[in-house]
Parts: sequence; C-alpha cells; structure tokens
Amino acid sequence: MDTRSIQSQRLASVALVDWPSIASLATAAGTLVLAVATFAAVRSANRAARAAEQSLLVALRPLFLPSRLQDEQQKVMFAEGKWLHVAGGCAAAMAEDGVVYLLASLRNVGPGIGIVHGWRFYPGQESGGTAPDLAEFRRQTRDLYLPPGETGFWQGAFRDTSDPQHEEARKAVESSGQMTVDILYGDHEGGQRVITRFGLQPRKDAGWLLSAARHWNVDRADPGEATPPRKGNYLMSDPRRAGLPRVLNDPFAQLSGALAGTTRMRLEVVDNHRLTPAMQRVVLTAPELATFSYRPGQDVMLMVGVDGDRPVRRRYTIQELGAGRPLLTMGIVRHDDGPGERWVRAARPGDEIEAIGPRGKIFPAPDADWHVFAGDFAALPAFFAMAGSLPHGVRATVILEVPTPDDEQELASEADAELIWLHRLGHSLGDPAALVDAVTGVPLPPGPGHAYLAGEAKVVLALRQALAARGMADDQISAKAYWGLGKANALHGEPAKNNP
Repeated sequence: MDTRSIQSQRLASVALVDWPSIASLATAAGTLVLAVATFAAVRSANRAARAAEQSLLVALRPLFLPSRLQDEQQKVMFAEGKWLHVAGGCAAAMAEDGVVYLLASLRNVGPGIGIVHGWRFYPGQESGGTAPDLAEFRRQTRDLYLPPGETGFWQGAFRDTSDPQHEEARKAVESSGQMTVDILYGDHEGGQRVITRFGLQPRKDAGWLLSAARHWNVDRADPGEATPPRKGNYLMSDPRRAGLPRVLNDPFAQLSGALAGTTRMRLEVVDNHRLTPAMQRVVLTAPELATFSYRPGQDVMLMVGVDGDRPVRRRYTIQELGAGRPLLTMGIVRHDDGPGERWVRAARPGDEIEAIGPRGKIFPAPDADWHVFAGDFAALPAFFAMAGSLPHGVRATVILEVPTPDDEQELASEADAELIWLHRLGHSLGDPAALVDAVTGVPLPPGPGHAYLAGEAKVVLALRQALAARGMADDQISAKAYWGLGKANALHGEPAKNNP
C-alpha cells in the first residue's frame, strides 16, 4: 500500500467521527460537574446556616444554678409589702398571716438572659429521673429576668388557703423541713425552656441551703438522651457524642517525653461535695491506684471536655491517696465557669473520667531547714500537701489568700507550721498587694531555706521579686503559675508559656 492510500484512509476515518455526539457528551459531563459542585455548595451552605443557627441559640441559652455563698444578700418584696432577705447560695421562707412566702438566690451561668415562666413545689426531697409535667407548674405572676453571669432571685407564694399545697408548704416552712422547687424558665424570646430542680436543705442557723439537683430540657433533647449512657463514658468529653469526632487529635495519646513514667487511668467518682464555699472535695477510685505513687505537691491531669477534636484537660493536686481501698482525694477551687468547673459541677458518683498522672516537678526541698509557702487560694491544695508531708521539727510558714474566712482549712502536719490567712473579701482578684506585704514581713530564719510560690501568674511574679529583694537566690525559689487573670488556660490545663 502506497503513501497516498494510507493518507486517504486517515482522512476517511476523521470524516466518520461524530462530532455532534462528542459535543453532547462534553456538555453532559460539564453539566454533571456543575451539578455536583452546586450540590456541594448548597450542602455546605446549609451546614453553615445550621451551625450559625445553633451558635445563635447557644448564645441565647440561660442556665440557672444557686448563687455562690459569698454573693451579696438580696432583699425582695412580695405583693403584700412583705420583705424577705436571702443570702448567697441560700433560700428563705416564711409563713405569716395566711401566706407562705418562698425565696431563692440564683445565678444565671448561661450566656443568655433567662426569664422565669413558672414553678412547682413539693414538700420534702423529691428525686427521680423523669421531668415533671408542665401542667403541674404554677404560672409566674411577676416577670423575673436573670442576666447572664449575674445573680438574681426567684420568688413564689401560696395565698389561697383552700389550695391543698398551702398547708403542705406551711408545715414544711414552720418545721424547717426539706423542700423541693422546680423552676421553669427559658430565653428572653420564650424558647429553649429548661426545668431546674432545686433542693432546699435546712441550715442549723436558720434558713435553707440551695442546691441544684437536675436539669431537663423542654424544647430539645436532654444531653443524656442525645448521647450514650454516662457510665463508662467521659463526662462532657465522649468522642461518640453527636458532632464530636470519633478519633481525637490527642497530643498525649502516647505517654512519652515529659509524660514518661505517668499512668493513664479511668477514674470513677466516689464522692463530690462542697468542702468550703469556694472549694470542692472530689474523691475518685481506680484499680491502677493500688500501685500508684506520687510525691507531695504532684497532680493528676483530668480530661474534662473536648474542643473540636482536641481534648481539654485540667490539672488538680493530689491531696491524699488512701490506704486500703485506693481512693484519690483532690481539693478543687470553684469558679464561675470553665471546662473544669462544668465537670466539677456535674460529676456524680459512678461517673468516669480519664486521668494521667502523676505530674509536676515542684516538691519540698529535702535539704532545706525551713520552708515558706505563699500564694492565692488556688495554691492551697498543693501547699497543704507539701507542708503536710514535712517531718517533725521542720519550720514552715504558709501564707494563703482566700476569698472569705469560711474558706480557711485545718492543716494536718507534724512540722512546726504557722498558717497566715489573708482574706480577699472586697479586694480585686489577682491583686498581689496583700501577699507581697505578708511575704515582705515574714521572718526568714538563718540557714538554708526554700520558698514555694503558686497562683495567678502576675501574683507569682510579684512574690518572686519580693523574695529576691530580700536576698533569696533563684535556686531557693520554686514558682508555678496556675492561672492568668482574664486568660483561659491552654487545652493541656496550664497558662500560656509567657507566664512565670
């Protein structure tokens, strides 16, 4: 076959190509790509809209709890012109002239304004996991708003003597008995309603202590219904929860480097109660504690939540490790909010949480003849653990600034220990003036000594400078910043690196 014949065949083949069909296929492919891109864009936009809507709803959501014991007393008037006083963290009640008055001091820890819709009374202590029927609630006749992060009150009264609950309430009040009040409230637009059950426990010095026992969501699923059971999960931090990643991006997945020698444990809450107005005592257990060892002043790191795909952890000092049954006791300072505070507030016996420990590099100096401890309230658990471990005859001075006199605690130690309590009361949080004055005036005995400083970052820096001015060398001072004023701690539980 010659060259001209081959060329003729090629031209014939080109002529047989169906160009309209190719164009149609290309158009179809382009349309399909465009449709896929449009679908993806619409789906992404819908997700973004849902996320934005959810963020807006969260920002409007209130949550009522008892106010703090150190919050100011409130004076509230009822319709008859009757005035009642209620202290922080408490409730007040009175039966007079055929009327039963009830009053509770509350704090809204949610981000949104809360408005009370109604209330339900029960004489005695009511328990149970089922939310009460909305038909059983009495309408709140006075508009009661609680701003976010602020204190407020709830009030109710029984005036109709023919009401069957009038007599029950009167007897409970006059006998200073236990009572239960369920409060129905929602955001300022009337949605996202919540029922919070408050228990009123009689105090020895008259009045009632207020505690929150349960929360039920009315207009959305309860957290316990939307997630697997609490038993065996990390409270607030289970990766199987809706919207959370199944695999966490955990920098501490491998216990190596600084974590070499630590143990990962699954601790179970045994007890959780208020020790002082501003400190909680939490007791936990785990089989690993039977062989667990630590040095006084060390801590454990608890996984208290999840931020995106990263675990959120907080560190708490080990105050005691019990003999016999392995029990780990911690003293935890209470705050207005935060991942650690939310876990402490919600933790109940039987809850489980991941822990890594022991951690920490500050212990009592073995060659020191005397010791000085100085810090704010956050340092109390560590200082008590270290000072409590000192042997007989060793001199120790512990200077602590606490919120109120009621937050003072007894130190168990064989050492010759002196406690100096400073009460913050109305002073600004994070103000180092009182602690610096105390450190400047405390006697420093002759011989080798060591100082331990802990608390807010700038307070620790000011204390270190005060001791340096008195001649203490750097190697005689162990300083640790636990927190920074106005700054959230990092996900691993410690302040930013630029803190002292």
